[in-house]
Amino acid sequence: MAVILVGGLAGVLPPLLGKWLASPDSVTGRAVRAFSGGAILGVALIHIIPEGMELMSDVAASYHGAGGLPVAAGLLLLLFIDYLATYLLAGRQLLKQQQQQQRQKQAAANGQQTSNLHACCPVSGTSSSAAAAAAAAAGSKGADLEQGAAAPLPGEAAIGTAATGMSPFAHSHHHLPACAITTIKHLVTCYSMEAGCVFHSVIIGISIGVTTNAPLLVTLAAVMVFHQALEGLALGSVLALTQLSMLKKLSMAAVFALCMPFGVAVGLAIAGGHDADSLPWLAAQGVLNGVSGGMLLYVSMYSLLAEEFSKTDLIYRPGVAALLAAAVVAGVGSMAVIGIWG
Repeated sequence: MAVILVGGLAGVLPPLLGKWLASPDSVTGRAVRAFSGGAILGVALIHIIPEGMELMSDVAASYHGAGGLPVAAGLLLLLFIDYLATYLLAGRQLLKQQQQQQRQKQAAANGQQTSNLHACCPVSGTSSSAAAAAAAAAGSKGADLEQGAAAPLPGEAAIGTAATGMSPFAHSHHHLPACAITTIKHLVTCYSMEAGCVFHSVIIGISIGVTTNAPLLVTLAAVMVFHQALEGLALGSVLALTQLSMLKKLSMAAVFALCMPFGVAVGLAIAGGHDADSLPWLAAQGVLNGVSGGMLLYVSMYSLLAEEFSKTDLIYRPGVAALLAAAVVAGVGSMAVIGIWG
């Protein structure tokens, strides 16, 4: 168990302590995250999902799709967790800003109606040119309100410029800044990946713990060192992008590293009291493997690979695109090689 713990820490700590993956735009960081996405994809498609589907086929031989149901459940579970986390972190703020924007649009519409009324019915004694000028001024003010560029109060311009580095007259629709959205996205990805990796590590640990074949156990332990190192590298590369405190990052890294040894301990505790060939045990293993595989499939394809390959700079930087593609293939290939012994 200590060797597996060291392997996990060896993978997850360097990206955090070295800070060499903290920039989301560095080519090195993007290549590492692409490799990590490929490794997680390989874990899901090569190691976990096939085993889960095989176990479920033994449990429910009459239903061909039994093995796919836990995979779909794990994928959808993490999708809902992802949405819920995003809503809790950003949804309320976006809702308040949308309501504020609607009130401003209503005020602009009311101002436009007032200006049209004055233009059609000028006050007695006011020249037509003065009425037209007043209507034009009111219409201009309504347009400014509609564009979200209301006149600042005295001293407000200096405060706005100093706080944001932007002109107080800059056009704004009161959305969250792009940097805030990106920060929230990185945070949600981090928590989703932590959940998927922790769940998966505990399940594998239990499977190792209940193994009674000593030579096989030694082989599995050696393989899991590299497995945890690669998975830890994936998690560390995502943690490095967040603005969490170093203490919280290290805490999440420690939880990940300890989960597989914890699972091994649980497996050793129940090893003597379970029947490895009983249907309840096979069903439990099949369902847990399927759910774990679905969660890792979501993390790899949506949170890691889709994020990297959807960036527009790859259109005019084919060299970087080729590097990322090669990194993905290398990640999947590394897990395929480990699968020879695992």
